Amino acid sequence: MRKVSSATVATILAIALYFTLFWGFDALRILTSPTFGLEDVWRSQYVFGMGRVLGLAPVGLLQLAAVFGTLKLAVAAVCAIHLVDRLRSLAGGKPASDAFSGRPWPEGLWQ
Repeated sequence: MRKVSSATVATILAIALYFTLFWGFDALRILTSPTFGLEDVWRSQYVFGMGRVLGLAPVGLLQLAAVFGTLKLAVAAVCAIHLVDRLRSLAGGKPASDAFSGRPWPEGLWQ
């Protein structure tokens, strides 16, 4: 695989940092709210729109909002793992390009 430019790496890191911070905090806000974030009308328009299309009742809207919050948290966690791996490789380690392949990680990855 050919080397990528440092601008590309910086852009990927910036995108991963964005998703880690903003989607992570949004997911925590959604999952810790008693109504799963539906009290904020402007942020929950996609849940109301999908609920209208799917014909969901109020309980179904709550479940759909919880699913979206869980998905946002999962994406934020994957981006955080990517950030940690890239920052570790910048500190002198070797990047683990197979971190998400499902295979066990190499020995001494986090040491």
